[in-house]
Amino acid sequence: MRWFFRQLAFNVLKMLAIFAGIYFLTIWGWNGLKARYNARADDPAYAVAFFEELVPIRSVLASRGYHPIGPDWPGWDCTYSVVELHDGAPDLPPTRRLDPDGMTTNLRYRFGGDWKETPEPELDDNTRMALSFCSQYFDDATNARLSRALAEPGSWYQRGSVVDEILYIYSLPQNIAARIRFGD
Repeated sequence: MRWFFRQLAFNVLKMLAIFAGIYFLTIWGWNGLKARYNARADDPAYAVAFFEELVPIRSVLASRGYHPIGPDWPGWDCTYSVVELHDGAPDLPPTRRLDPDGMTTNLRYRFGGDWKETPEPELDDNTRMALSFCSQYFDDATNARLSRALAEPGSWYQRGSVVDEILYIYSLPQNIAARIRFGD
């Protein structure tokens, strides 16, 4: 009878060791995937891919293709693509809405459409301001250029919907183009 209980205890310990091993491997794997995912979130390649067929790019000022995984994930945060324009940028803002097959372009790569000239009017209380929320991710010089582009004449902007705030900016005077989205 002792042999039976010893075998039972040994088998229970083996099962616990297997479950503990699976648990630790899962946690280790998740942390590794999360680290790789987060490292690529702010890759400048997104801004290059976003603007390369629309305008000549001198440099990427800010880029985030998706929200990094953090304690509040999946919460509300920003995605953005902000570039400095190179010489030869078009006078009027370009638009990308449809791909060659006529299908709607992925939301991550849409740019402009119903452009309005600046200065931008004051927003009402029911509208989210993508630039004010997302400005925490930009350096001071980029924030100043974006704010001047919206406040001074000679630039272009377009807002998305109230629920899913997207702001497009195209400014030759500030030499900057941006897509800033505050959303989930």
